[in-house]
Amino acid sequence: CEKPFAMNAREARQMADAASRTGNHLIEAFHYRFHPMFQDILDKVRSGAIGRLCAMRADFSVMIPYSPDELRHRPDLGGGALMDLGCYPLHWLRTIAGSEPRLVSARIEEGAPGVDLVTEAELEFPGGIPARLRTSMKPDQKTKALLAIKGSEGILRATNPLHPSLGNSISIQHGSDITRYSVSGETTFDYQLAHVLDVIAGRAAPLTGGEDAVANMAMIDAIYEAGGLKPRGS
Repeated sequence: CEKPFAMNAREARQMADAASRTGNHLIEAFHYRFHPMFQDILDKVRSGAIGRLCAMRADFSVMIPYSPDELRHRPDLGGGALMDLGCYPLHWLRTIAGSEPRLVSARIEEGAPGVDLVTEAELEFPGGIPARLRTSMKPDQKTKALLAIKGSEGILRATNPLHPSLGNSISIQHGSDITRYSVSGETTFDYQLAHVLDVIAGRAAPLTGGEDAVANMAMIDAIYEAGGLKPRGS
């Protein structure tokens, strides 16, 4: 299923329940999740390479000019920066934390009626871990795909975890010492397809979809409501 998983959390719940009831696999196409780069980031955080998780920041922004036929500028078709772009950094943060956040605050800059051009949200994960999310599709927006993870002993910064095959970098900073490297590999879609085949063959459990997808959509709904807009499809 293409991301975002559904128009809202209610639809996502119906989809997840139907898949569970019928015994079918339902995978959300967060293609970045299957690439070695993101697995490397997860391995570094989980192994304690930067110490205890303290804070996170994520931004995915791309220029999407307005057109009356552009679905990203039509709320009735599930448009908006948060739906089309921001679902990614939200998923990055949730996946790294391995838990669900509470929404602290949200700010939305509206373009066409009901459409968020810019969305910013402050989240808090269990243990009081703060996280900041930003996404923009303003007509003058430069492309950004950035992730920063602060630990008790260092900081990990990642550039382009979304499409690593187009160029990526990871830096790990401990005081004044900085290590920089990139992660090679095929396109994210190659790894995504391989994962789907593994799931179908019974060699792996889905990394996305199901309860994870419902939770992502629930937070998207909450951010829209806190920012003064209605969740899509409501």
